[in-house]
Amino acid sequence: MPDTAAMKRVLIVSPRWVPFGSPDMQRARMSLAYYRENGWEPIILCVNPSRINGSKEPDLAATIPQDVRTYHCEAIPAGLARVAGIGSLGLRSLRHLWRSGAAILRREQIDLVFVSTTEFLACFAARLWNRSTGIPYIIDIQDPWRTSHYADTGTPPPGGWKYLFARLIARVFEERSFLGASGFISVSPRYLEDLRQRYPWMHSRLAETIEFGGSVGDLAAARSLAAASPSPLYRSPGEVHLVYTGAAGPIGQPALDALFRALRALTLSRPDEARRLRFHFIGTSYASTGEAAPSILPVAARWGVQSHVHESPARIGYLQSLRWQSEADGLLLLATADPSYSPSKLYPYFLSGKPILAIVHKDGRLRELLQSLGGAITATPDDRAEAGSPDPLILSFLDAALNGFPHGSIPERQTAYFHDHYSAQTLTRRLCTMFDQVARGANCRAPTSTHASR
Repeated sequence: MPDTAAMKRVLIVSPRWVPFGSPDMQRARMSLAYYRENGWEPIILCVNPSRINGSKEPDLAATIPQDVRTYHCEAIPAGLARVAGIGSLGLRSLRHLWRSGAAILRREQIDLVFVSTTEFLACFAARLWNRSTGIPYIIDIQDPWRTSHYADTGTPPPGGWKYLFARLIARVFEERSFLGASGFISVSPRYLEDLRQRYPWMHSRLAETIEFGGSVGDLAAARSLAAASPSPLYRSPGEVHLVYTGAAGPIGQPALDALFRALRALTLSRPDEARRLRFHFIGTSYASTGEAAPSILPVAARWGVQSHVHESPARIGYLQSLRWQSEADGLLLLATADPSYSPSKLYPYFLSGKPILAIVHKDGRLRELLQSLGGAITATPDDRAEAGSPDPLILSFLDAALNGFPHGSIPERQTAYFHDHYSAQTLTRRLCTMFDQVARGANCRAPTSTHASR
């Protein structure tokens, strides 16, 4: 066992934590098992689960090392905050998070703060701690805080005045929060480049693209869950089941149209074979059971293929999604309107060992990743969509699925490459290398911004 007394300590700030399975806490959770072998003792700061809305996934506790210390802070109750029109956990918890973190930094010998969340106001708390204690911090950019996506794509923004308020908060607080950071990691190089274009001082900060990766420990936990409960898939003889897990809101319309266009063509040309295909879209909404409305079935109905499609829009837990993936015959990976989209589900998809059909942007980040990993037929139907003809690569995947995915029908999976580049263990080692650099004071600070508030 590593000598914890000789280790450096990192305070990981992730407001949403187990028993919730929020996507923005998965990096920190998957890394916990590997920090100590890289010389760092992790300590968690999160929000009291009783102050967080959403479905819980208590089975995730099995993936957390038992000796990791966790501190909980309070937050304004959601019901009370809603009266004032405040729903954001970041706003509700900011004062309590700051006070709790300051107390931890006074009591503990913390060498570094790592903010890993999409509740970006937590970064402002880290900035305040840095100013009062000098303890450096690193920020994990999982999504952009400020974004021009809706203006660039012409997509109507969600949420009305709440979106406008969130946009105002981002404009006011982004630079104030990021300015003091010693380093940044991001799931996409584009997010880092956008920050460099916006803030000249970013060029002197340590910055690296580190994807979420996949954890074999999570697969083991999902198998244990499977052993204790019946399969979610009900099979009739000869059926082929293709599965998509996760929120469908971000899926770009061209990807769905390409998929169902090909399925429609197959039902017309080979109806007896096409009848065997079953498409499952699981957990497609962020809403809980009873509040979620289908978003995929209406698209399938427009193409006349709704009888092949099963959608369960209620959000499911992370381990449940791994269970669905492990029992599918093949997996679906559909791109959003954002070419920089790099879904975290790619890595557990790969670890499942199942063939993947990916419908992606031809110049997107996801296509680049898949070309390195293998195991997927990758279609880029954007140019073909206007012609109205089915994409031949999508048809070839469906044909391979109907024939049991014969050898050579799917590009070879690069298992060694995955382990060397995208396993949770490897990515945690890269992350800790940046921790070491910052802790040694390797980063040279840029001149102070002339327009950010001090």
